[in-house]
Amino acid sequence: MLPSASDTNSNRHVLIYLVVPDSANLTHISNDLGAIALDVHPLILGHTDPTLSHIRFIVATDSETDLRVISSCDALIAVLDGTTGVG
Repeated sequence: MLPSASDTNSNRHVLIYLVVPDSANLTHISNDLGAIALDVHPLILGHTDPTLSHIRFIVATDSETDLRVISSCDALIAVLDGTTGVG
């Protein structure tokens, strides 16, 4: 959880680590979540909906997964590819 003094939203900040296959299209993931890119490397997404602005996604591919970041997040979502398997 990374609090921000400039955020006027009273909701608690939530940081979600999203691990996707190396072949994933990050633009499609961003669009599917209804989010906008706040930073490129690592990809950090924020919602365009003001009621969800307290939620941030850190998106990493399977080969870029960092256990230190995972342990700092509030939740982990892993997207598995049935064709290529898990790295």
